[in-house]
Amino acid sequence: MRLTALQSKWMLLLPTSLIWMTACHSDKVSGEQLRGVWHLTEATRNGQEAASLEKVFYNFTKDSVLTNFTLSQIEEQGAFKIQKDKLIQKTNPTIEYKITHFEDTLMELATELKGYQFKLMLSKAPKTNL
Repeated sequence: MRLTALQSKWMLLLPTSLIWMTACHSDKVSGEQLRGVWHLTEATRNGQEAASLEKVFYNFTKDSVLTNFTLSQIEEQGAFKIQKDKLIQKTNPTIEYKITHFEDTLMELATELKGYQFKLMLSKAPKTNL
């Protein structure tokens, strides 16, 4: 049985697409995977580099997050929850992020704050044994 060129392309494209979708799908993120300290590695504000955010961090525990990415730019701690591909930070005000990419030690978040569009690339700090 000979395959047409179109059938051959689909046979190659379909498995590749499934692998890509599985690797980049972020609706499987759990609070346990977030647990730990995450440091900003890159940020944009309205598509432009945002060097002023270089010290942004998130410290996730079992049921809360401590971060300095807030309207006041002062560290705040609050509860958080994950709903599908959204991370909801319950500080004042509540900030909702879209998890656009997630791996064990890398995460990309997108959000809007005060009318600005932010993209945050974060790297998970290695665990320390004290």
